[in-house]
Amino acid sequence: MGSTIGIIGAGMAGLTAAHQLKQEGYEVTVFEKSTSPGGRMATRRVGNGRMDHGAVFFTVRTEAFQKQVDEWVNEGAARHWFGDDHPRYVGTEGMNPLMKQYAKGLTIQLETKITDIQYEDDKVMVADENGNRHLFDSVVLTSPLPQTIEVLNGSTLPISKDQRAELGKITFEPSYVGLFDLKFPVEIGEKGLLDDDLPKGILKIVANDQKGITDSPLVSVYMDGEWTKSHDSESKADILSDILNRFRRAVPDQEVAIAAKQLKRWQYSQAEAFFPATYVKLDHLPVYLAGDCFLDPDDEAAGSRVESAYLSGVDVAGAIHKDRKDAVK
Repeated sequence: MGSTIGIIGAGMAGLTAAHQLKQEGYEVTVFEKSTSPGGRMATRRVGNGRMDHGAVFFTVRTEAFQKQVDEWVNEGAARHWFGDDHPRYVGTEGMNPLMKQYAKGLTIQLETKITDIQYEDDKVMVADENGNRHLFDSVVLTSPLPQTIEVLNGSTLPISKDQRAELGKITFEPSYVGLFDLKFPVEIGEKGLLDDDLPKGILKIVANDQKGITDSPLVSVYMDGEWTKSHDSESKADILSDILNRFRRAVPDQEVAIAAKQLKRWQYSQAEAFFPATYVKLDHLPVYLAGDCFLDPDDEAAGSRVESAYLSGVDVAGAIHKDRKDAVK
């Protein structure tokens, strides 16, 4: 097509949009502020093993996403974890290795934080924190929406008050995650997941060895937004101590012996409210917003998840392709 597309954010929505647009012949560049693609599909090395500390699994409710998941499974990058109705899938070696494989073949500029966006001379200009300017025919912002709004608020783009107000309604919950390297395994449910009848404040507990991504007894304990916000003034040591005490109460008949521990805080862990469309195009501009908080009003799960990010990426890419074709007629 000869058109250039810039995509901000190398999470599921951004990578999916990039693949879709590249297949249509566009020149696509993805910008990611972190050292690795993947966003909240995050994995880290701990001791001699690895543990997921962002998205724990993903489910499938649509044919489009099932086709993509089947490709990952056939490639050995993902596998079925458990469940029959809306089965849970995981990255074979963790969520981030799956995303790194998904990112192959794309042009991605890592450790590049976009701080400004403007529209000038029929081009969208994005500038990074080092002052480098990049010009595109269209741009998609897929970062967590509050981060996207921060960039937009610092720009001179002519966004209507109504559109700003609608986008401003979307908020996210934070989450602390306690990462525990155990001296010996602790059984977490039947499959390595506990997400019900837990001590107050705990969202879920995941045993990464039972999950099958490591041989080491590594456990991730996810805290809910209310608990997280109420403990933000405490030291990391105190926060980890509280999480550990609650973890022990969740498995009262087992000994929890800690070899090492770490703490992760997600500022934008889970959307509390959703935009009732799979993407947004800013008024009269070739600038689009996408991500897991953009949902079809008829979405079966009615919640943000890995699949909703994928579908948002597919739909925003389709919209850009249509708009670019219309623009050259």
